[in-house]
Amino acid sequence: MTPNVSAKSNQRQSGAISSSDVIKEDITPPQPAPNQVQNVMQQVAAQMTPQMQEAMGEALAEMRKFQKTVETNCDDVGDGFAEEARKIHYGEAKPRGIYGRTTDQEAEDLVEEGIEITKMPWLPKEQ
Repeated sequence: MTPNVSAKSNQRQSGAISSSDVIKEDITPPQPAPNQVQNVMQQVAAQMTPQMQEAMGEALAEMRKFQKTVETNCDDVGDGFAEEARKIHYGEAKPRGIYGRTTDQEAEDLVEEGIEITKMPWLPKEQ
């Protein structure tokens, strides 16, 4: 019998974005299949009042708008976020907005080095 051993919670991947002085990080877990997301959203919506549904829709629209702004105006550095954030912070790379993914441990290390980061959820693409 093989034991079921899960990965350490601090080894999860997350993402990040940054403007010149502020680096923002995303803690999005691995994305489920679009049909799974839709099923969960339908289940949650069924339990919400109409006012809650309207507020949720508005919040999601604002998050998507912000995400689109980040994607348009910043460089996606992928899994190299921590390395690129350090280069920018220490003057080894041109200051610019970046976003990407980093582990929770890498994010902690960035904060300890004085590199400001902010985590944000990253929504799946609309279909």
